[in-house]
Amino acid sequence: MKEIIADETLVAFCGLYCGACKAYKKGKCPGCRETEKKDWCKIRKCNVDHSYASCADCVDFEDPAACRKLNRFWFKFFSIFVGYDMPGGVRLLKEIGPLAYAEQLAGAKSMWVKRR
Repeated sequence: MKEIIADETLVAFCGLYCGACKAYKKGKCPGCRETEKKDWCKIRKCNVDHSYASCADCVDFEDPAACRKLNRFWFKFFSIFVGYDMPGGVRLLKEIGPLAYAEQLAGAKSMWVKRR
């Protein structure tokens, strides 16, 4: 199994950190940016269509919580059970940049920013 390392290319478009994902560490997934199987993901499609490195580059929504793609029912439901704060992760990514973000999540051995 791969070690968790800080790599800004492993920051997914939505702010998840693929470098700490079990599927990535086991070699079962190349990460959000490299996989061809994520056509269903509206967040990924939006970022690719706009040539954004991540949602942190979005100019349409100053507050990521206002984006309907990031603030969908499924993500709210998921966040209740695992404590993931998707808009908060995008805010932090925007604030500190992808490398520092990757370093922070790799250091915490976490795929996501925890809800506060």
